Amino acid sequence: MTDNIFRKNLLNCLTKNNMTQGDIASKVGVSKSTVSMWCNGLTKPRGTTLVKLAKCLSVTPAMLLSENDTFFLLDEEKLLHDFRMLSPKGKEKAMERMEELKQLYWYDKERIAK
Repeated sequence: MTDNIFRKNLLNCLTKNNMTQGDIASKVGVSKSTVSMWCNGLTKPRGTTLVKLAKCLSVTPAMLLSENDTFFLLDEEKLLHDFRMLSPKGKEKAMERMEELKQLYWYDKERIAK
């Protein structure tokens, strides 16, 4: 096995994104057997293929190669990306909704504590 860290991170990303090896193969432009070798830790992508793979999985190449458990940030990064894509009025509405959700969370948290 060449790289269990990459293998673990790739499998984590596939699960998180609800993607199959075939999905990745077609989006990155490689064969299914190539993706299978990545998932089995036999090889790993390099250069532009790694960049394409990371983009497809909505992570950075460094996240795929990193030993640190950085995947808890994926949801936050997606939220920030989506927020930045909104118009000013959309951002305003999103912030209003966030305040509503925070109030519901604290209400539920207090109710559960009683």
